[in-house]
Amino acid sequence: MTAAQQAAGRGTTSSPGPWAGYWQLPEPLLAFDPADPRQLAVNPLAGLASFGPYSYTSNSLHPNIRVALLAPEGDLQELRGLLRELWLPQEPREREEYLPPYPGWRKAFGCGIEPAAGRAQISLSPDLDTRARGAGSPAQMLAAALSEGLRAFAQVRDSFDVIVFYLPPRFTPYFSAGLFNLHDAVKATAAELGLSTQIITSEALRYRCRASVAWRLSTALYAKAGWVPWKLHTQSGPLDPQAAYIGLPTPCAGSRRNCKLRDLLQPGLRC
Repeated sequence: MTAAQQAAGRGTTSSPGPWAGYWQLPEPLLAFDPADPRQLAVNPLAGLASFGPYSYTSNSLHPNIRVALLAPEGDLQELRGLLRELWLPQEPREREEYLPPYPGWRKAFGCGIEPAAGRAQISLSPDLDTRARGAGSPAQMLAAALSEGLRAFAQVRDSFDVIVFYLPPRFTPYFSAGLFNLHDAVKATAAELGLSTQIITSEALRYRCRASVAWRLSTALYAKAGWVPWKLHTQSGPLDPQAAYIGLPTPCAGSRRNCKLRDLLQPGLRC
């Protein structure tokens, strides 16, 4: 039973209206062009596939997005392979009512993507695993190592636009320790240094639907490099209560009308 049904059952009202307390509103439209009001979509990925990103007309100002890498030495090559996938088309293997085919980076975003210069591809210390196992707080020791890597990036800030760093499965036990959270600590350092980062875990490397991974990762990188994939389309005027109705939506219930933006956040990626 939904919250709206519970409210109706307590005698508030059984019909939609401005005093019902719970309304279902249509998912908002997303805009993909600052000037053309016809370039609208509910599903963000369908909009990107049809129209390109909101910043498309500005991409000529910075034609290539440069990706810096931070990972253990033995994992850098696999991470590079994941990023090479973004250049290529990928067909969806799941949620086909939601996921359009991924056309490859340039067709999707109208600009290039490339590895940053060698000085912005940094490997973590080869003895990091040994040091982590022997540390009193492995989580804080790992956070310190990642933060040290971020500070090295700050010295070559002109070489890249966004940093991707990889946390392999063997680091999973160190993601938290009591109140300490590795993700939050590293993000705080990145924010302090003014760096944009994208965390990758092994799920992104192994997930069976490569179109799903490509869409999520490419959209995240595009946005974190400072560009705008889409904007919320707003219309002036008061809310029409007749357009609202009681209930909660079911994502992707047979159409693209109910697809949620949170679908972009699974799995293997962390903001």
